[in-house]
Parts: sequence; structure tokens; C-alpha cells
Amino acid sequence: MSSRQVIYILYLSESKDSLFYLENETSLFKAFSQPKSAEWILTKYVNSAFIGTNLEKILREEACPQVIITGLTTNH
Repeated sequence: MSSRQVIYILYLSESKDSLFYLENETSLFKAFSQPKSAEWILTKYVNSAFIGTNLEKILREEACPQVIITGLTTNH
């Protein structure tokens, strides 16, 4: 079993018309990808997971040798 740290990034929008608006079901994690209790969840409000979060600090403090990115819009 791997001991890799998993960090989830939750993208929320303040626009009521957005699929990522907090009150829309579409902003929630899908059932197959629910975070476990020991996994971190960071919330972002812009395209970058580094802006407005402490993601960079976490990666540096944890001395992560590699990062694997997966998700809805990984081109950002």
C-alpha cells in the first residue's frame, strides 16, 4: 500500500450561474472520489490551486518528490 499524501482541491465559484457554485450539487466531490478523513481538502475560487491556498507551502513542507495531478480541468 502506498503512503502517498492525497490533497483534494475543491473549486468553488461565487457566481450563482456556475456549476461550481457552493449550493449546486455539481460543486461536490463525486461518490467515487470522496476524500478520506486523513486527506487534505483545499478550497480554491480561481483557476489556479496555488492562488489563495497554502498548496505550495504544503508541498514544500512535506518535501514531495513528485506531484500527480488529476481532475476535471488539469490544463489550468
